Amino acid sequence: MYSEDLMRRFGLHEWFHVEQGFGRVWARFPPCSVFGPLLFDSGEHYREPRCYVKIWVHDIAARNGAGLGLAPRNFASIPSQGWTLDHLAFLTTAVGLDEKDNQGLSLMHAAILDRRPDIVRQLVVRGAEASHWVRGRRFSLFHFATAVGCRDRYLELRSHPGLAPAEEVRDRNGMLPLHVAALHGHARVVEAILLANRHDVDYVNREALESGSTPLFLAIAYPEVGDAAEFLARYPGVRFTRVCGIGRTALHMAASHRRYPLFRYLLSVVPGGLINAEDANGETPLHMLARYGDRETMEAAPGGSEIDPDSAAGDGATPLANAVMEARVDAVKILAVRRGVDIRALRRPFGPLDMSPLDYAKQGAERKDVGVEYVEVLEFLRVCFKGLGENLDECQSDGQDGET
Repeated sequence: MYSEDLMRRFGLHEWFHVEQGFGRVWARFPPCSVFGPLLFDSGEHYREPRCYVKIWVHDIAARNGAGLGLAPRNFASIPSQGWTLDHLAFLTTAVGLDEKDNQGLSLMHAAILDRRPDIVRQLVVRGAEASHWVRGRRFSLFHFATAVGCRDRYLELRSHPGLAPAEEVRDRNGMLPLHVAALHGHARVVEAILLANRHDVDYVNREALESGSTPLFLAIAYPEVGDAAEFLARYPGVRFTRVCGIGRTALHMAASHRRYPLFRYLLSVVPGGLINAEDANGETPLHMLARYGDRETMEAAPGGSEIDPDSAAGDGATPLANAVMEARVDAVKILAVRRGVDIRALRRPFGPLDMSPLDYAKQGAERKDVGVEYVEVLEFLRVCFKGLGENLDECQSDGQDGET
């Protein structure tokens, strides 16, 4: 049986799965074959452990147990909740506090993963090692504490002068603990980190070295978790105009990751010209909104001179062209009738297919799986623009009723 790597589970790195003591390891330690039933409930295994310290105990005992004279009662007495260092004394007395389990994690890591700041405090006082290396990869204890999302554990680590400098240790992706907390959506931990570093007014905009992403961008990129993006978007001094590695602004990120409520909030606070900012592919946030077609957000996008609805991306696509090719009916209905929009762009071939959006939509209308949406798009355009079938070059929206 194989475990799910803890670092992989908490998103610290894409590590490989590793064997955790069952199977062939047990064969080498017949006297230790009782450890599993004593430590874990029936059906409980490492994929969803309830108590990480038991994983540590299991690995250390399986590795060293034959020579330690361990008794079954030692293992059976470890509770899943409320365990103390006294419960582990039978093992730590023999191997110390710094022994690593099969994944390279120490007892201090287990205490962090079990959300036990009190145990972390005791281990620090007793002189436990605070290594920044786990199986040859660089992670500080702060990375673990922020990934798990416990504000108290972060504060406990930071309260010790000897550990506090480790907050500036970056993992091999160039991320600080602040970035890890942000990408996991832990707003309370992000707030605690920023408060602890309030002497640096630009700390909220620190970039990950490899990607160039700020905490705000990382929080936006993981929409399924937490509320860190909303918190960071409201944080004083956050920079919406700072671009990440591919030239995208916070608006690009919110649009591309379909964070629609966040996008609508950002529209109220970002500089006006940011809605027309282009990324490395020449796309504006409106290009991305049109591709996904959320009606409420499209309607909230600025009109008039604030936005360029005909901005062409690097491949020549306009926002309206994106909406037509993706069969986003609501987006087409909103964009096509904007005052002054160039409907002729729908007849221009572009991109690697060298095909116009209209021709692409006509082909799509013939498909059984998605054809209905393309038919609706084409019918709307025919109704709104009378010359669509015969002389589209003369068709242009007047911004009122959509007819010419």
